[in-house]
Amino acid sequence: MSNFSTRPISESLVVGRKTPLDGKLEISPALAAAIGGPGSEHRISIQGGGRDVVATLTEMECACARATTSGRHKHVFLQCDAFRQLSPGTALHLEAEQGRVAVAFSRLPGSDMIESGIADLTNGVKSVAALLVSIGARSLRQSGYTLPPTIPEPEHALYLLLARDDPDSAHSRYNALVRRLVSFERALACAS
Repeated sequence: MSNFSTRPISESLVVGRKTPLDGKLEISPALAAAIGGPGSEHRISIQGGGRDVVATLTEMECACARATTSGRHKHVFLQCDAFRQLSPGTALHLEAEQGRVAVAFSRLPGSDMIESGIADLTNGVKSVAALLVSIGARSLRQSGYTLPPTIPEPEHALYLLLARDDPDSAHSRYNALVRRLVSFERALACAS
């Protein structure tokens, strides 16, 4: 295991769509420089999990939109199988200090609704959250979410479900829920 900088270094980031697929969490070059060189292994303390995992610092050279005038640059990642469990849109705060990297979690607003909707779809429950996930299925899949089969004609089904509970407020509640979904999708797109 390599030694870390004794000066605390921290960084906030949002899990992108690729992290659950490859276990790579992109970090800034400054954080990477503070914790070690490519190929070095680092003990990561996961908040709330009560466990430590080992992550490897890796680099990837590319020519994406961030490229300099030379046309190439490097992306830096912490790679660990535990990162495959992260959902796109999960906000993280990494802190490196005295030989440790700590990872703390928070969520994008609305991620609880999305996770609940996915669980309901998986269990065959036709809930408000399941209908919202069905409405946003295309963009959620493009952002890296794996979804079970969705509900057909979800917009109409959501309105009917809301109208059944309270016909007078169904329209305004429908619009508020769709705005919440769109807000989550936009935040997720910015994070990815």
